[in-house]
Amino acid sequence: MRRRTDVPLPVTAIAVAGVAMIVPGIIANETGEHAIAQNFYIGGVISVVLAGFLGVATANSRLNQTFSGQIIGLFTIFLAAPLVLAVPVYFSLDSYKFLDTYFEMVSCLTTTGASIFPVSAEVSDIIHFWRGFVAWMGGLLVLVSAIVVMEPLQIGGFETTIPSGIYVGGRRHGDATLASDKVLKHLALALPFYCGLTAVLWGALVWFGKSPLAGAVIAMSTVSTSGITLDPVLSGQGGSIFSEAIVLVFLLFALSRQFVASDQRWIRGRALVTDGELRLAGVIFVLALLAAIILRWPEWADMVEAGGYAVVLRELWGFCFTVISFLTTAGFESAYWTEEMRENWGGFPALLLLCLAFVGGGVGTTAGGIKLLRMVAIYRHAINEISRAVYPSALEGLGTASGRMRREGLEAACVFFVLYVIFLACLHAVLATCGLDFTSSLTLATAALTTTGPLANMILGTGFSYGDLNGIAKFALGLAMIIGRLEFLMAFALLNPAFWRN
Repeated sequence: MRRRTDVPLPVTAIAVAGVAMIVPGIIANETGEHAIAQNFYIGGVISVVLAGFLGVATANSRLNQTFSGQIIGLFTIFLAAPLVLAVPVYFSLDSYKFLDTYFEMVSCLTTTGASIFPVSAEVSDIIHFWRGFVAWMGGLLVLVSAIVVMEPLQIGGFETTIPSGIYVGGRRHGDATLASDKVLKHLALALPFYCGLTAVLWGALVWFGKSPLAGAVIAMSTVSTSGITLDPVLSGQGGSIFSEAIVLVFLLFALSRQFVASDQRWIRGRALVTDGELRLAGVIFVLALLAAIILRWPEWADMVEAGGYAVVLRELWGFCFTVISFLTTAGFESAYWTEEMRENWGGFPALLLLCLAFVGGGVGTTAGGIKLLRMVAIYRHAINEISRAVYPSALEGLGTASGRMRREGLEAACVFFVLYVIFLACLHAVLATCGLDFTSSLTLATAALTTTGPLANMILGTGFSYGDLNGIAKFALGLAMIIGRLEFLMAFALLNPAFWRN
């Protein structure tokens, strides 16, 4: 086991990708798509053999034993692993370039869900299952890396809280656990919970009428918040409103780190009630709902007078589900989010979805965006600054309890917010130079940086396709997905010469 943990993470990821290709290969073989099954089998064998050679070459590497090595490994995984994941997809589809399949796998592994492939008979359902499976594995990677790398280094949103331990030279003070050992430990803790959620959701979706394959894709994309489905509408292909309801319940896990606590404590009711992320999510939801009621009230009043209670309730449900879906950066579209609502509300739906994806979900979860905890920190920092202006001689009690916000964390959240907006503006400018208009470039930049791929089709319409973009735009968006998933502080660390000297 010690020799195995000495192998760098990217090599392990390639091996896992090769073994994972057996699953879609078996499904394709059972459904009679033998050519696709063969491509996945061959791709799996090549990946495992390649990982074996790389594992032998890097067996004595100590890169996996430091947090610096973990950061380099994570970036390498998101850059290199899609090269392997895209091989069976490229050979199964004749009308797509390898760049398209690579972009697709980057989108899936970062749980973005921005798809070049249309959901139609042109692309096999096995390919869409593989997309959902890759996103599911990417979500698990995000959960483990958040606990193993981001929390100890106080990045990824954890910088706002007081740490429970001090990490020096890749070790926590008073804890001899090395980084690679922590990966195995937390993977063993997170995998049963992650698989259990997926299995329960899959069983519920099949019970409510979804086909086993479509239910599996939705279950995997729900727990990973990737938004990948076999049908643009979640209730399609034999589903119902109950399918959306059960998906909504599981999306709530992406709103707070309390559900995926690193110490694996049982969830306490009081902790959920007082959790700042959940409370802010509730405030955002209520404000969005009030705005929708005000804008839509004249039409709904006429419907109620005409006896159309069911229509009003369906529209309310469609709005509520879509709001929660985009707040968790999953990007599912409700069957009751109608075209009429978009047309009659003007630009409100587009602006609302952009803001929801921009805010994002909980810290330490698979959701993207700025994160709710940082928004809470920015709010508290604003309150503190106002109080300081009114009472300049007041003393602030910071407290020492783990998990409470600290003054440096509040300032770090504001700095991150500014950097986020600056990078979003730069990405918007790059896309504009590629020939995109203002709305398209802003939407695509937000979708990539917040890992909310379905946002583009919701705002730009079903006629939009990522495949119509040129190579420069695809490269910029793919890089933005990786940076948006791993966040800026890790990217900036790689640009620091002192990081490489250490």
